[in-house]
Amino acid sequence: EDINAFLLTFAERHVIDPKHIYGAEMAIALDWDCKEVTWDSPDAWLRVKLDEVSIYGVLAQITDYKTAFYAPSEAELSKTSQGKIYALVFSKLNPYLTEFKVINNYIRWGVRREIKNKDKQPLTLNDLAEVETKLRGDTERMNKKIERDGADASKWPAVACDNCGICT
Repeated sequence: EDINAFLLTFAERHVIDPKHIYGAEMAIALDWDCKEVTWDSPDAWLRVKLDEVSIYGVLAQITDYKTAFYAPSEAELSKTSQGKIYALVFSKLNPYLTEFKVINNYIRWGVRREIKNKDKQPLTLNDLAEVETKLRGDTERMNKKIERDGADASKWPAVACDNCGICT
């Protein structure tokens, strides 16, 4: 019964506009040079799975569907990396896009939260350049730690994890 209510809430509040839908359940992997590679490529640097992408002119709307019991505020969400990385990866494959509206849709509650930049606007290419710089720095620090300590990186959390402590 709980599942039926959950699905009904989602169905009542979700409409896909076929004129703007670009794709769904898109698995994308990029190498260090931000060229697309296969998902399981040993050269993959970033991997994302995009639940839904719609295009409106030069704006991409990336929606990530969440089933979590907790829906953080937009202020909390804008401090996290996941949605920004989604936009970064998608931007590398679609250079004509200049703005990125990233939405977390908490379907359990029918709540949508947008990840915004510091000006409370959709993400821009400048915002994504900052994300890329941080990711590259985190990756380089992790690689140095592996070389220095012989650490087994396969046991580490993802580089996007803001809480792992490895990069600090």
